[in-house]
Amino acid sequence: MIPRARIILEQGQHGTFEPFDRFAMFEKSRGKSLGELLDKFKELRGQSLQELEAMNLTPELLEKRGMHPEFGLVTLNQLLSTWVVHDLGHVGQIVRVMAKQYDEAVGPWKAYLPVLTR
Repeated sequence: MIPRARIILEQGQHGTFEPFDRFAMFEKSRGKSLGELLDKFKELRGQSLQELEAMNLTPELLEKRGMHPEFGLVTLNQLLSTWVVHDLGHVGQIVRVMAKQYDEAVGPWKAYLPVLTR
């Protein structure tokens, strides 16, 4: 998201986002442990948050627009809100993987634990 935020801030709607491979991480993550993946997530997210803070965003800057190749004009605020929801999706994935470790251990209570049955 940081590269796209920079495009909006530096080029506005004249700079079109480059297409993003949403599935590239599957290959990069293959064979890594949950601990390794969580550590990498923490590292990358920390770097991104530092960069975001350094942008000194104001309400006016959040309304700046950029050109998404599929959606057309989008605001920086929409981009950053999408980032938040995207990360929450990752948190949900992490929780589901952690919960699955108890799939058999919970016995009959599994029926009442949607995190294990969805």
